[in-house]
Amino acid sequence: MPKGGGRFAVQDANLGGRPLVAFWRKGTALTGLSTRLDEAPRGWSGTVWVARLDGKRLHFRAGPGGFVESRTGSLFDLFGRGISGPLKGRTLRSIPQITAFWFSWSDSYPDTKIAGDGG
Repeated sequence: MPKGGGRFAVQDANLGGRPLVAFWRKGTALTGLSTRLDEAPRGWSGTVWVARLDGKRLHFRAGPGGFVESRTGSLFDLFGRGISGPLKGRTLRSIPQITAFWFSWSDSYPDTKIAGDGG
């Protein structure tokens, strides 16, 4: 489970020596479960970003209004955009990613390995 409480959560990872961060937000409309956006149930949505800007490693924690970069105190949104603080106006680099239901993915790619959190 990602670190954090309330509506926002953060999970750090490394892939091939590249620092990554996943931002999670609760309360996003789950569009695949309704034909109308305003009637869709709410749930968690996540995005994954390279946790580095200008060659500097970034570290994040969940805050009450989004995702806070620990060194600068800059606030980021779910879309990797700096919305306040010294990194306002900066955007994190995205990682190629896909969202899929596990039952569908595992049927198409039965040899998929599941990575643990190392804990």
